Amino acid sequence: MANRQSIKSMLKDFNEVNVSTFIKYVEYLGYAKNTKGERIADFIDKKSNEWLVETFKKVDAEGLAFDGKHVTLTSRGVTYDYIAYKNKVLSIYPESVFDVQAVYEDDEFAFKKESGRVVYSHSLSNPFVKTKRDENIIGAYCVIKNSRGEFLTTINQVDISKHRAKAMSDSIWKEWFLDMVLKTVIRKACKIHFDDIVGAMIIEDEKYTDLDNPIGVDLAVKQAIEKADTIDALTAIYKAHGKQEGVNALLTKRKNEIASKKEEE
Repeated sequence: MANRQSIKSMLKDFNEVNVSTFIKYVEYLGYAKNTKGERIADFIDKKSNEWLVETFKKVDAEGLAFDGKHVTLTSRGVTYDYIAYKNKVLSIYPESVFDVQAVYEDDEFAFKKESGRVVYSHSLSNPFVKTKRDENIIGAYCVIKNSRGEFLTTINQVDISKHRAKAMSDSIWKEWFLDMVLKTVIRKACKIHFDDIVGAMIIEDEKYTDLDNPIGVDLAVKQAIEKADTIDALTAIYKAHGKQEGVNALLTKRKNEIASKKEEE
């Protein structure tokens, strides 16, 4: 288990405020529980002081603060939210202007590029309606403008489902769906246009995915979903295995694939 004084001593050459914030976050992980009284990060008990110090140094090397909010810990290492990616680009290009938004059903969105300039419009339909808004997200976009240029990156429902299905745990997607959608699109934008700046962050962040066995779903269930070719077949799988973590993400992905195939026909 983490030792406050030992970590503080090992990080004595780093910013004292950042180190203190990191230690408080690690201590919080040691006792934090969910509404059911279950610990949310028992993995922290098995992490050595040396491992924790190295994760701190990775974040510090990016010029970011390990605040436990935008930069957090998982059993595999560091993970960043969309604000962290934004802050990293701003640290190099402080003049950068970002617009990162989700697009919902019935929204009107259009863009074009004129002589290197991104020109776009996004008209929101019923922006104050909260009921089931996450389920109505059809995509997202990220516009970044700075001295390097003007860039537009988009993702659709299929892209969102694919990224969700790669997650080792679906719990964060369930609780923070919109934030994860925004993270997905801004990370894609940064990877395409600012890989020289965020490359190390993305490599670390992607440790939280498993491309071969997404979210730890039972192999038999995963294969059944992949073979399903009708919505009825997917519904039957949901009724039988819907409570298994990660199944819903794979079902959504397969549902979108079936819908896309029908549209092509």
